[in-house]
Amino acid sequence: MTHTHALDWWAHYRAQYSRRTAGLNTANALAGHAASKAATDASAATNASAAIRLRARCLVAGQLLHDRIRSGEYEQSIRGLLLGAGLDSPASVTAA
Repeated sequence: MTHTHALDWWAHYRAQYSRRTAGLNTANALAGHAASKAATDASAATNASAAIRLRARCLVAGQLLHDRIRSGEYEQSIRGLLLGAGLDSPASVTAA
């Protein structure tokens, strides 16, 4: 029974990981395509087009991380650190 339970959890997390990977790949592909089209429409140089595509993919990654932080998938302490909790404390203000 324990072996079956372990396999069930493994399958669950593997499916979750695969779903997230597929979502990220799709979001990156769509962002890259939209950025390429915008760069082409603006007659951007090749190196500028590559930078625009990279920026689009970075925005996708940033938005996905933001969504995960906001959805509560991280513990409160880690969410606080990632969101900058304590950066405006009196100790950090006087030290600056």
